[in-house]
Amino acid sequence: MRWWFAATITVLLAQEAKAQCVIAAVPVNFGVYQPFSTTPIDSNGSITIRCRFFGPYSIALSSGSAGDFTDRHMSHAGSRLNYQLYTNPARRVVWGDGTGGSATVSGFCSGYCNNDQPIYGRIPPRQPVVPGRYADTVTVTVIF
Repeated sequence: MRWWFAATITVLLAQEAKAQCVIAAVPVNFGVYQPFSTTPIDSNGSITIRCRFFGPYSIALSSGSAGDFTDRHMSHAGSRLNYQLYTNPARRVVWGDGTGGSATVSGFCSGYCNNDQPIYGRIPPRQPVVPGRYADTVTVTVIF
């Protein structure tokens, strides 16, 4: 018998209305999770900011359905699969809204910007979960 686990983080966008900005996201897709593996699953997504704007901005991520940044999880049929989103490739700084031990990511536009910001995701190994499609929805907020 084969057991398949699919895990995806859908990133929704919420933006403050500003001059001529397009903000898009590529979701973090972890693929198939193997619960008996001893190594974590890492995956990346991204947020793209294209703007005619001069000045700084910051990008915040919500905690998803967990309600707090230390307990992010995806759900399927009453089962939870823990994961985390990070600001850096070393996966040491939790990406959130600046509260609860999380950090935001800052950027700058100098008249026009075409900036891509990677999202670094990780699912810890050896989680006892039932097979199925696990998902969570994280909201992106860009503050100009």
